Amino acid sequence: MGSTPDPLREPTVTPFKRSLVLQVLGLAVAGSSVVLGDGPLGQMLGLFLGLGLWAAGMYLTSRHLQSRIDGAYDLAAGRYRELSVLMRGALPRDPAARRRFYEGYAHLHEDMSRIFEREPGSRQRCEELLAATVGQSLLEVGCSTGGIVARGAQAGYRAVGLDLSRHALRLGEPGVRYVQGDALHLPFADGAFDTVLLPEVLEHLHEPVAALAEAARVARRRVVASLPLGPDSDPTHVTEYERASALALFAGVAGLAVTATGMVGTWLIVTAEPATDC
Repeated sequence: MGSTPDPLREPTVTPFKRSLVLQVLGLAVAGSSVVLGDGPLGQMLGLFLGLGLWAAGMYLTSRHLQSRIDGAYDLAAGRYRELSVLMRGALPRDPAARRRFYEGYAHLHEDMSRIFEREPGSRQRCEELLAATVGQSLLEVGCSTGGIVARGAQAGYRAVGLDLSRHALRLGEPGVRYVQGDALHLPFADGAFDTVLLPEVLEHLHEPVAALAEAARVARRRVVASLPLGPDSDPTHVTEYERASALALFAGVAGLAVTATGMVGTWLIVTAEPATDC
């Protein structure tokens, strides 16, 4: 009795194998036509036929590889979205646990600053944040490896970068004073800086209003923040914001008045000024 074919078993001759056979056959036809062809015309026709078969095989190979790559990407993207949902409910609130989490995160993303430099949207947001900076002293909260604050230092500001991760600060760009600290408890005196920047920090925090209040406390003249609007898949983002909910954060800080807003892609840039005593 003959065995019944398994419908789930991959066929012996796969599309990839067929494409390889076409390439080999094409090269064989082209080579044999050059060596054994009957006159120049026959050699030319054989050569064209062989190269055509080879090109068809190469095309099928590229299609096959692209479909595999697309499938792997879709699978990875799906797993990443699942991980994002799980992590958002698991990001720690405890300060010590949060510091440990972001230390590990920094070790996984040592190339952050290089990605920042290459991505056009990030560069534009950096330029917008620095354009909104006033005075002579600048603090960047959540500076990571110092992509923005280092540019501020190069522009002549007295620049300080603060981050929760000591490892990220060790990788920081030169020309900047780096301080390990928490956005919710800034280790600086009232009015210590002319401008305080919070670039893409608030969406990572369980208590973003408290972080804004701290920024307003240490800022003499201006607080500038950027945060993404709408859904995203970053697993370290605690909250997704729309324009109204983002501006509501600033309204929740007494004495901090929004003076300007702008958009860079899907990122909202907010400029606010703390109240000053007359």
